[in-house]
Amino acid sequence: MPDYNGIQNLYDLSAQYCKDHPKYTVKPNHVKKLLAAKQSQKSANGHYHYVKEIADVIHPPCVTHAIMQGVVDEKKANRNQVTMFLAGYLKHIDRELNEATGFLTCHALNKLVKFSHSSPREIELSTLTAVKTIFTSDKYNHNCHFARSLGFDCNSSCELYSTYKKIEYGKKTIDLPEEEKITQKVLVFDTPGELRKHMVETIGSYVFDLRKANRQRRIKPLLIKAPAGSGKTVSTFDWVSKSGLRCLWVGSQLDLFNNIPPEHRAHWRQIRGRQPDQIKDGTRVAGNCDKADMAAFLRDRNLNVQKHLCQMCEQYKKCDYYRQFEDGTSHWFVQQPMFLFKVKKSVKDFDVVIFDEDIMGQFKSEFIIKRKDFKEVLLWIDDNYEDLVNMKAPEKIIRPLIALKLILDTFVLLLEDKEMGYPLSGMTLRGHLQLKYEVLKHYPRYASDPFGFLIPDDFAVLLSMLGAYQKDYLNNIFIDLENPKFAVPFNFTKELVTILEPELSRADNKSHLSRFSLEKSGKEPQITLNFKHPAPPKSKPTVILDATAKPIIYESLFEIKPIKYEPHLRFENEVWQIYSTAGGITSLKSNPLHRKRMLEVLKRFTENEPDTLIICKKNMEKYIRKLSLVPDSLVTHFYGNRGSNEFESAKQVIIFGSPGYPEELIRKIAAAFFYTHDLVSTTEMRIKRYQGTNKGIKVLTYTDPRLQAILEISREDEVYQSLSRIRPVLDKSKRVILVSNIVIPGLPVTSLLSVNDIVGHSFTKKNNLRLRLEKLIKENIENKNFFIPSRDIYPFFNDIHRTTLNRNIEKLAKEMNLTKWICHYKTEKQGNRIVLYSTKSYSSDNLKAALENSDKLGGEIDTLVEKTIS
Repeated sequence: MPDYNGIQNLYDLSAQYCKDHPKYTVKPNHVKKLLAAKQSQKSANGHYHYVKEIADVIHPPCVTHAIMQGVVDEKKANRNQVTMFLAGYLKHIDRELNEATGFLTCHALNKLVKFSHSSPREIELSTLTAVKTIFTSDKYNHNCHFARSLGFDCNSSCELYSTYKKIEYGKKTIDLPEEEKITQKVLVFDTPGELRKHMVETIGSYVFDLRKANRQRRIKPLLIKAPAGSGKTVSTFDWVSKSGLRCLWVGSQLDLFNNIPPEHRAHWRQIRGRQPDQIKDGTRVAGNCDKADMAAFLRDRNLNVQKHLCQMCEQYKKCDYYRQFEDGTSHWFVQQPMFLFKVKKSVKDFDVVIFDEDIMGQFKSEFIIKRKDFKEVLLWIDDNYEDLVNMKAPEKIIRPLIALKLILDTFVLLLEDKEMGYPLSGMTLRGHLQLKYEVLKHYPRYASDPFGFLIPDDFAVLLSMLGAYQKDYLNNIFIDLENPKFAVPFNFTKELVTILEPELSRADNKSHLSRFSLEKSGKEPQITLNFKHPAPPKSKPTVILDATAKPIIYESLFEIKPIKYEPHLRFENEVWQIYSTAGGITSLKSNPLHRKRMLEVLKRFTENEPDTLIICKKNMEKYIRKLSLVPDSLVTHFYGNRGSNEFESAKQVIIFGSPGYPEELIRKIAAAFFYTHDLVSTTEMRIKRYQGTNKGIKVLTYTDPRLQAILEISREDEVYQSLSRIRPVLDKSKRVILVSNIVIPGLPVTSLLSVNDIVGHSFTKKNNLRLRLEKLIKENIENKNFFIPSRDIYPFFNDIHRTTLNRNIEKLAKEMNLTKWICHYKTEKQGNRIVLYSTKSYSSDNLKAALENSDKLGGEIDTLVEKTIS
């Protein structure tokens, strides 16, 4: 018989652990929203069916992991702890004590026995006692942090994930060993002119070699990752204009048309969307469509503009909008959305296609569907259904319409569930829809329907009843825009069903991600669909110009691995990094002292150089403008400056804080681009080194490289392209300052400072503490290979405490790779000691001789000992 007191002590430790980590403790009302809880009990109206077997319930990932694996790491967990964890969870979802005891006893004897030295009988009795203790005491609760500490999965397929999973950057730098110099085969150029010449030659070779080979069936795109400001756009425009080839240029915005060299602009045509007449700067600009407003309305409703509007217009194919597509000789310049929805079919008419700037955002679309949208579409379907029934249409026509009605009604029920958990992952979506469908198919209006016998038992089977016609239902019926019978609906039926099919039909899908999510906007719940547009044609040579390109992303967009060409310019500008986690408005609002210190940092740098561009988060922009540190024209936000040349005259750029997509957005993008069974959304903290230093910091990273690539596009890459707005590669005197702890690859840091190094001391070039110290140390090292702080440094800093001076001297000595010495010497009256620093190459004999010839000691050297710099 196991020792009950020993087990009780173990349970008490677990309860104390939960008490010490309250932010991870799951409240009972949160657990009640889990699908597992709904599958484990009947609701007041009896809609939910009790699931007899615990194994049949859809559990959170940590519980599933514990049930399937038992103990994943014996250093983190033992048999008793896993049993306690599962018992606390089963108690929370309202499983009965006898059922939980039987299930956990079998689990202990089957899965946990190999992790225990006890006999089967001891394991059985221990489990019985453990489960009873957990169920009968209120102090044992399901705890997310406890699950993570035992090594079990925590990811976005859990409905509690977004509430309890919080990870951020590290706040302190970490000392790292000296970095080994590894020779890398990279293209490095000294001047932009050299890079442009080589890049243009590479593009020419790629295009003409493919044309000479008589066009391969599937052509790989050439991905050019060249630094912002290196002139890749202008030089490529120039090459295209002189090449004799016809080009389709796809840009992120139409304003970039002005980047075309003036001498070539006459050979280019700007392809515009449907636009009405406009007044710009007091001048009337003619539009190209008389019904542009109605066209925009239909686009917002996701209805086919050509079918529902243009084909019934008296100016069809005669308006300026359509006439621009008849130009078969000029180069075309189009915006990315125009390419995806209209011009993509015209690729066959061009010799080369060029994509300029990041296009990831345009390849992903998001539909937000509210309950009223489902009901509006149902009105159209019901009306059509009644007509078909009255006409006694055959079953093959009626069957798909019934399926579509049932699917939309199921989603209406889902959105009416006030206890639904948020967000909703793909795995739990299947269970929730099945529960709602079980209720729906027994509704009187379906049970009494003459075609009720067509209703299947399973929701997934329902999808197989849909034909291609009903997938795009509203684009295949007539809508009278002048006098519609019902409100013009939002058409989402095709996208909804297209995404539903793999979500529900793939029983082996273990992905943490879903292209669906259930969210709340105010008081109203809504369904969000995320999907990728089809890949562009791969029948023509295609060049992609992107300063922050990720090959893994473009491989997904184009559905073929690109050819990567990555030239570099030597980055020799001064880069100062003040590592801090304080760029967000929340931290600045909640901590007045912190806000004061961070704004003081901004003030010091802008006083030193008024011609400074400040780039921050959008919600911080108005607060920084109010400080009037620089002109309003020199303050902008992340994500709003890509491709802009208006800041290139600034002499300094300050990156204040760091950007980054919210975690839920990263998951949505990843689900749209990489929907696959092995995509996991787990994260970890990794140490990343500041280039050029021996310091590192802990940074949030995803274990899956595809998710990590999306995160870096929104964070590190956005910072790099933002600081490039001042074109530092074209002027080596321009300074880059990062008030952020983010680590930017390829950006060598010349000065890594803390906020404490800046605040509290004057910050001009003449009297900044660090700069003054660095200058004095370098002068002494250059003159005599060593310096003595008490003789060569202290006399110049009477106003600063010796402890502060010593701390900064120590830092600089370590960064400058100097050696520290303790010298003991004797004078006529007594023995003394003194600290000094020298270059690594300066031997102890050389140093001793130099000191003996100096009159600064005033005595005879006894010992000279080398010390480690802390």
